[in-house]
Amino acid sequence: MKTPSRRIAATVFLWIMAVSAMCMIFVFSAQNSNESTKTSGTVARAVLSLVVPEYKEMTPAQQDALVEKVMLPVRKLAHFSIYAWLGFWLLFLWGQYRKKHLLPLSAAVSAVYAVTDELHQRLVSGRSGRPTDVLIDTAGALVGAAFALLLRFLWQKLRNNRIKPL
Repeated sequence: MKTPSRRIAATVFLWIMAVSAMCMIFVFSAQNSNESTKTSGTVARAVLSLVVPEYKEMTPAQQDALVEKVMLPVRKLAHFSIYAWLGFWLLFLWGQYRKKHLLPLSAAVSAVYAVTDELHQRLVSGRSGRPTDVLIDTAGALVGAAFALLLRFLWQKLRNNRIKPL
């Protein structure tokens, strides 16, 4: 059983992690279209240099063409990933307050934040808010929260000595 000071420290830490994920989302959404494209391009180039062995031997024009091809998946994966991170921390955070319905609560809060994020993007130069991005964001949050729920379940079983550590 956690002491009150450990429980408070854990709750503060979880709030910090959830709010920092929201802040990171807000900062990325505040980038205008040129900044956002540059950020996505930098990520795409880094990933391509790791997963495509011949990428470094390509001409700059070939590299640019390949980056252009993967830009949309990189952007959508970024949406999915950052919301998975948010959903992960929200599930643990809500677990500090309640024991039931953690997954739907984490997904619902993430979905509402995703809607506000897409509305925010509509106010940024060259950006648009898309309902499909809300769906991608919510799916990411569900996956992140489900992973957190699995870890939480395994930790509880381990603590209760119902499963043996590896």
